[in-house]
Amino acid sequence: MKQTMKGYLINFRPAFVWGIVGLAIVFASGWLFQSVALSPTLRILLALIPLIPACLFLYYLVKGIRGLDELQQRIYTETATLTFIVTVLMAFLFGSLQRAGLYTAKWDDIGNTMMFVWVCIYLLNDWRYR
Repeated sequence: MKQTMKGYLINFRPAFVWGIVGLAIVFASGWLFQSVALSPTLRILLALIPLIPACLFLYYLVKGIRGLDELQQRIYTETATLTFIVTVLMAFLFGSLQRAGLYTAKWDDIGNTMMFVWVCIYLLNDWRYR
């Protein structure tokens, strides 16, 4: 295994673990919302629990990025910036489509599309700097 790949695995392992934990909690809470009758207080608490691993994911992601060399930091920073801009534009697009009565986007649509855009922009930036 290349030395750079080992560095990535070491830098981003905690972020990956917290991302998987957060994803599992989101799926489990979604199942509980549909399967079990819960009190409003418990529903609110259950809805907020995924924020804990999400915050830890972001913390370790930033920490991992800071452990990279300058070029990789630039690639990640440009990717995050461009993804934010494209996501804002897509939110405006989804809002316009909804006002026109053509399509009503769910929150999952925006999040999934944002992750897809992030991957595409990262691959483009990574290829551009190679």
